[in-house]
Amino acid sequence: MATLIVLGFVELSIGVWWIYGDFKTKKRLGYILEKGDLELKPTNIALLTFLGFLGGFVSGGFGVGPAFVFNPFLFQLGMLPSVASSTGIYVATIGTISSTIVVLCFNKLNLAYCGVILLMIIPGTLLGLDW
Repeated sequence: MATLIVLGFVELSIGVWWIYGDFKTKKRLGYILEKGDLELKPTNIALLTFLGFLGGFVSGGFGVGPAFVFNPFLFQLGMLPSVASSTGIYVATIGTISSTIVVLCFNKLNLAYCGVILLMIIPGTLLGLDW
């Protein structure tokens, strides 16, 4: 368990270093922030990191979608609603994929049930499209 925590912090540190370096390069090259762009100051990066942990805890512990936690904070940081909502959906998708992989690894996924759900989702999706 301690190894996973250490690896998580190493991965987090590399990600923060990478993102902050990329943002500094953009600023040095004259990138102009548009309305709704998030300025990646160290305080914003720390806040987003904390929100990631909080969202993961609330999502995993209570079954609430991570967008429920992220979207209000992203709005307050100045993101446009469409970008914040898209980010929330992206985070929820990644969380769902990781949960599915865990369930598959423990061989607890009912594939017959998944097939039935898939057969209902495909026609529903096709009917719901704007043609």
